[in-house]
Parts: sequence; structure tokens; C-alpha cells
Amino acid sequence: MHPRLLFILLVLSLAACRKAAPPPTAPSPAPALKSLTLKIEVTALPAGFTPAAGEADPLRLTSVDAGVITIARGPGTDLPAAVRGEEKRVAGLPGGRFVGSIELLCQLGRAYLTRARYQGKDGEETEEIRIFMVAAPGRPLVLSYTYPAADSRRERLDQALAVLQNIQSLP
Repeated sequence: MHPRLLFILLVLSLAACRKAAPPPTAPSPAPALKSLTLKIEVTALPAGFTPAAGEADPLRLTSVDAGVITIARGPGTDLPAAVRGEEKRVAGLPGGRFVGSIELLCQLGRAYLTRARYQGKDGEETEEIRIFMVAAPGRPLVLSYTYPAADSRRERLDQALAVLQNIQSLP
């Protein structure tokens, strides 16, 4: 056998015998957030969000960039009526403009997402995403996400949907 070939085989066999590096560890998931009052659990929080103190109605998450997500009891199980009520609510706000709504399907069933812009309490232009859903028969919920209107809409929508997809109904 040729000496170079023997050397190459020896190097390859030694490399194969080396202990493999441990697989990379997955980042620890964000903590779950429960509300016994609302009978829901948010199993994971989007990056950059922290829960506010308390486990009542509403659940509240805040972000470092002035975004606030709340999950509270909804106005009723008739979701299209809730959307019409939201349009009226926004029309009554200073500078209120209802941008529109869309029906979604999620793990809880049908949900309706709305988007609106208005003048916030501090006079700044504010945008709000609301998602109306029914967590279980007779348990309507609304997820509301308010943030400065100048911020990235797509990122904000993704964050709201990330919370929605992690809501689980408790018995």
C-alpha cells in the first residue's frame, strides 16, 4: 500500500474516532403566563416582552419599545358584531381611523383581527391591533396590541400573531 494513502486513512480514522461535539443547546423558552380568571395560558412570549405583575383580567405584556399587549374578556361570542362595535369605538376616538378587519382561523377556532389608528393619550399617533376570539364556549377574549404608529407594522403583526398562536384554553 502506498505510504501517503496509508497516512490519509490513518488521519481519517483518527478524525472519526474523536468525540463528537455536543449538539448546540436550544435557547430556553420564554416563561408561560397563566390567568385563572380568563382560564387561559400563554405558553410562550415573543422576544422582548415581559409580563406585568398579576394574573388577573386582563393579562398584560409590555415590550421595551413601548408596545403593550393585553388579553381581556371580549365583548361577546358574536365575533362579527364585536368587529362592528370596534369600528364604532375607533370612530369615536380622537383622529380615529378604522383600517379594516380580517377573519382568521387559529387553534381556538375563528378569530377576527382588526387594525386602527388614533391619537393616543399623549397626543402621539397610536396604532392598535385587536384580535377577537372565543377561547371556549361562552368565553370570549380580545387580544389588544397598542404601539407607536411609526413602528414596523409587519413586525408588530407578527408579534400579535405569535401571542395568539400560544394561547391555550384551560379547563
